[in-house]
Amino acid sequence: LRRGFAKKKKEEPIQTIGRPMKLIFDEKDRCLVFKHLNGENELKWMVRADFAFIAMNLFLFVSELTFPVFGGWNLASFTFGLGAGLAGALFLNVFSKRTIKEVRLFKAGDRIEVLFFNAFWVFLCCLELTI
Repeated sequence: LRRGFAKKKKEEPIQTIGRPMKLIFDEKDRCLVFKHLNGENELKWMVRADFAFIAMNLFLFVSELTFPVFGGWNLASFTFGLGAGLAGALFLNVFSKRTIKEVRLFKAGDRIEVLFFNAFWVFLCCLELTI
């Protein structure tokens, strides 16, 4: 036993197609069929990296605009980098809203509930927790 460290949680075995799965329904008569295990963490770090890239290029753009050291080509390069970061943010917004987070089956079997990720809601929740 290591002192000062949290104990590892026992992970549930992953169900495969060949094994039958027991359906366990919650109080709202829904059963969890699929859950993306680490998607929220991966999405959070991708959004953080993209925002860091945007902030860095914005700082370089403003500093080159106010005090031109290398001329206009450097300004154009920082503008391109800023545009690439904003395009990456747009991609993450669209892609994350099309990535499934959870799928739940209703007890009657006639409907399912699908929850999708939202990259910027995950990012804003992260900011609230860290501030």
